[in-house]
Amino acid sequence: MDYGAGVLIAPRVLLTVASLIKGFESWTVRYGSNIFGQLSSVTSTIAFLHPNFRTGEHFNVNDIGVVLLPNPIVGNVSPISLPQTEVSLPRQYEEGQITNFETNLADPSQGFTPTSILRSAFLTVFPQPVCAQTFPNITESVFCAFDDHYLSNLCTGDRGTAFVVIFRGIETLAGLTSRVSPGCDDRSTFTQIQPYIDWIRAVANL
Repeated sequence: MDYGAGVLIAPRVLLTVASLIKGFESWTVRYGSNIFGQLSSVTSTIAFLHPNFRTGEHFNVNDIGVVLLPNPIVGNVSPISLPQTEVSLPRQYEEGQITNFETNLADPSQGFTPTSILRSAFLTVFPQPVCAQTFPNITESVFCAFDDHYLSNLCTGDRGTAFVVIFRGIETLAGLTSRVSPGCDDRSTFTQIQPYIDWIRAVANL
């Protein structure tokens, strides 16, 4: 059993990381409330992970996947926009928003409690040479983002969390959380969305 996050990009299409798909035959998606114990759920048995996905010591490569839902999610949950620009997103030193449920504060490895609430933080994207100090040989389709001021961070259960930027007035999905620090006290890496747009649209029939 594993758990993490994902983001709706169409009423029946959830984008997440391949590391949450590989090795499993079904996926339960919870949605619709900012309180964990009040979420609705739907289970899918159809998912695709990127054919070139591989895990690494410091970061994962091509860590992206698609879960197809049996029924569309409608109501108070809206799909997010994918990047539709030649501008490379996220840009260096751009601030992005991450949103996920807080884990069990006493023991993050135990996951979420029924009263866990949705929280947001803002992280800054740093250039590859800065990322490489923590993640040697980091590739172009992977970026790192962190907050050294408030020390906001990602933790257990946060893989697949969306990294969202505002591009020309539109909330746009720029990345997905790929690797987090085991101790929840270090920097995280993200899969950049733009290089995979064609693959996403093909497997999701968008």
